[in-house]
Amino acid sequence: MPPRSILICEDEHELAAEIAEFLEAEHWRPTLCASVSQAHALLVQGLAPDCLLTDLRLGDRSGLDLIGRARQLPKPLRPQVLALITGEATDVALGEPFGPDVLFFKPVDPFEMLADLQARFVDCKIIRWPLSAARRNAASR
Repeated sequence: MPPRSILICEDEHELAAEIAEFLEAEHWRPTLCASVSQAHALLVQGLAPDCLLTDLRLGDRSGLDLIGRARQLPKPLRPQVLALITGEATDVALGEPFGPDVLFFKPVDPFEMLADLQARFVDCKIIRWPLSAARRNAASR
């Protein structure tokens, strides 16, 4: 399976770089931007990430604006949405019609985030176990 892609919109450059480096080591393809305007421009230009990770409080606009725009993309291009927040504005963020799928508090635990990301993209396969000889024999009687 090819690496999954993630658009990270975070104006704290060190945090964004740390998350990107961690996810890259876990075989993700991160794209970084520091503003809603920049992220929106990337989406308009055709970037179709599997996931969008955005801070909800950015310098130019709210991350909820970006989430709203991402949710308006055609279904095949619509990313899973994760958000970062500092403080206690969870009621507002999760109550929004264009709220995130999951909300992480800063400082974010990268392993917790990775576990959530991996759970979103588990490839389900049907495993057909062979019948044991005893069950085959019992079934044929």
